[in-house]
Amino acid sequence: MNTPSTHPPPRTLVLPPCIWERLRLALCLSGRELEILRGVMEDRSERGIGVQLGVSPNTVHTHLVRLYQKLGVNSRTGLVVRVFAEYVALGK
Repeated sequence: MNTPSTHPPPRTLVLPPCIWERLRLALCLSGRELEILRGVMEDRSERGIGVQLGVSPNTVHTHLVRLYQKLGVNSRTGLVVRVFAEYVALGK
């Protein structure tokens, strides 16, 4: 019988590591906005992103709201779709 693991499942890389800087420039994102975006793309919670970056969940939430406004979306799903659309537009 298997016992449940206490470790989170490994994160999968949604986009190649080499593309993030190109996306940051194309979307006019700050370094911190890119870190928040990567957390969203890894399906992390606001709390999880905050722990990873050493900031409060409220700070992460504020960054997310501003990212939504900047990129013209209103949800995490919209944000992910917008990022993938930009990735496709970059032509890999």
